Amino acid sequence: MRNLQQSNFFLRDVGMNGRSALLLLNVFLIILLWSCTPALYFGLKKEGERKITENEIRQIFNNSSKAYKFKTKIWIYGKYFSGVLAIKFMENNSYRTIFMNETGFKIFDIEFFPDSTTGKPDIILHHCLESFNNKALINTISNDLRLLFINYLPASANIFLSDKTGCTVYRFKKGKEHCYYYKDNSNGAITKIEKTGRILKKVIVYFKNYEVGDPHTIFFRHKNIRLKIELVGL
Repeated sequence: MRNLQQSNFFLRDVGMNGRSALLLLNVFLIILLWSCTPALYFGLKKEGERKITENEIRQIFNNSSKAYKFKTKIWIYGKYFSGVLAIKFMENNSYRTIFMNETGFKIFDIEFFPDSTTGKPDIILHHCLESFNNKALINTISNDLRLLFINYLPASANIFLSDKTGCTVYRFKKGKEHCYYYKDNSNGAITKIEKTGRILKKVIVYFKNYEVGDPHTIFFRHKNIRLKIELVGL
């Protein structure tokens, strides 16, 4: 408040009227906010917005009867969980994800459906261990896992080219968030996924030793909360 009063005294001293003073303050605030905002996506060249053609972005998991199993580690605010995560595409066009500890005790069972316009839920929590059943935690983990199911994405996207890697980058809008999918043009594999809010990155998904349709290692790294997830194929 004191700095604002000093600014007003300065503007009166230089003889500015109210409209000019307000304009100058607005410009100053814009410059200040811009200088405090991190550069999220410098180096991306926008190609335009269009609908995504069939198979343009290949599925991370093949839509087959195969159940993908991952040795899983979850670190959340000092707590540690480990076990096996199974992911399977179901006949009703959903993905079923079941997380069990090393002894086979089920921790959570979540089913994901395509975005619905009928009012039906797109995520169903079939089971959750009481010590794990925190609404914010389940929502966060569900949103993370949902990033892997490409067939649930909107039909159109903004298309970018990366100056550094030569990847094609697809930006999808999901509510107030944006999801960026980086595709290696040499083999069509997704190499990275990023989800952002209005300004800051929220989560980054990295892939290692990934072949199209058969991911081996997946890392989730959150930027604003203390949560890490590591999936290693079995």
